[in-house]
Amino acid sequence: MLTRKTLQYGECLISEQFIICAAGIGAKNATKACELLHSKGAVALFSWGCAGALDPKLSAGDLILPIRVTDSKGSVIETSDSWGHKLQTAFSTIKPFNRGLLIQSPTMITSVSEKQSLFNTTAAVAVDMESYSIGSYAQQHGLPFIACRAIADSAQTELPEQVVNAMDAQGKIDHRKVLPGTLLRPWTIGPMLRLGIHFRKAQSTLATIAEQLIQIDHQPIS
Repeated sequence: MLTRKTLQYGECLISEQFIICAAGIGAKNATKACELLHSKGAVALFSWGCAGALDPKLSAGDLILPIRVTDSKGSVIETSDSWGHKLQTAFSTIKPFNRGLLIQSPTMITSVSEKQSLFNTTAAVAVDMESYSIGSYAQQHGLPFIACRAIADSAQTELPEQVVNAMDAQGKIDHRKVLPGTLLRPWTIGPMLRLGIHFRKAQSTLATIAEQLIQIDHQPIS
């Protein structure tokens, strides 16, 4: 959404305003991406991508701009207040957003019952697998940090097993693995199609705010 070039995972692209890295899924990949971005001269870190909803009020395509992020142990990291207000002002005219707590999970949260349990015990509105690690790296190195995530699956959405099993550590889905599982479980075709629609809504949201993000004056960031 931030560049027309298709980045390979672990690859950096340096533009006039941004240093962009495709991190992949999970804490280790997120930390490696932070190290690479920092080595390339990044002065602030921005967690960008999709998340799963925990709050039943959120729908696919909704935007999360959290004031703080947490992990499964309950540690909390604040996002940049000044940067958050700047983005809040920029995005308010184009897309409603939620500033609630974002939690990072060490594993994929795939079932409705897992989402409900996590929402009830943490009050987090959404979940991803990278933002806390990015925030932690930023905190350790004195860098401003913010997260911006679009909802790809609602709290009422189950992630089909064949999709989870076909996903590699970089977040890429091997469609050759998805098809056999779908043929053996034809009742999952509907949920698969809905998940695809929801993911496209998340992509549309990211594309919309990316246009605005590029136009924002990012200096100074604190």
